[in-house]
Amino acid sequence: YAPRIFAFLKVWCVLLLSLILLQAYSYYTKFKLDDNVFAVLVGSATVSVIGLVGFMIKGLFNLPKE
Repeated sequence: YAPRIFAFLKVWCVLLLSLILLQAYSYYTKFKLDDNVFAVLVGSATVSVIGLVGFMIKGLFNLPKE
């Protein structure tokens, strides 16, 4: 599953970067998200990246339980 999760993370991060850039240049692009919506998108992306990386690491380095 690790290659698929990594591919998903790459796509997700590129989409999030696109949204951040659109939001940053909203004066020129007329693209404007509400501040709360933008904060939720960035926060959920951060949590999903940390969670999926943790999931991959746990699977790759299967440590014995104490």
